[in-house]
Amino acid sequence: MVLRIAAALIGATLLNAQPVIVSFGDSLTAPRKGVVTYSDTLKIINRGVGGNNTEQARARFEKDVLAANPNLVIIQLGTNDAAVDVWKKPPATEPRVPIARYRENIQHFIDALRLINAKIILMTPNRMAWTPKLRDLYGRPPYDPSTDDGFNLLLDLYSDVLRGIAMRENIPLIDAAKIVKPEHLLDGMHPSTEGHRLVAEALRPVIRRELNLP
Repeated sequence: MVLRIAAALIGATLLNAQPVIVSFGDSLTAPRKGVVTYSDTLKIINRGVGGNNTEQARARFEKDVLAANPNLVIIQLGTNDAAVDVWKKPPATEPRVPIARYRENIQHFIDALRLINAKIILMTPNRMAWTPKLRDLYGRPPYDPSTDDGFNLLLDLYSDVLRGIAMRENIPLIDAAKIVKPEHLLDGMHPSTEGHRLVAEALRPVIRRELNLP
């Protein structure tokens, strides 16, 4: 009798268990003082780390993501991969992570998550906007400070890679590059609470659909 009751309770707990959802990314995802992130709004696990590119994210992927045994993972990476550190002495001339390696790393995350039957949502990085500080740091080739798009020339290419992977792998994509506008940025790079709110609104129905939630 006791065993039957215990089994019934365990079964009820499993049926009522909340899905484990992880957001995985860089500073666009990570907690930020004074900002309500999309992870806060959706009440999901935030595994964003500022400054991360896909190489650094790959090194912590098992501990920060797979170890949580997630039902669904939102991946938003690319800003730091595409960055060219022209402010260094001597200035860098190539992105921190080559675009072919970026593609390989994103595919690695997808393959690993599919092995544990986790659902995946890919999300492009939001585009950036020039500020006086950013213009001072990055206002030289390959960037073009004379145009509004000049800070996004390379980032747009990395976002296109993500869009292509999403289409090829039949994975839902949230295009934050089109959702988050310059007026939704705190510092030309990072989304404000309003920017995160817009992302959360776009994510919510996709999460429900992918996890068959009401």
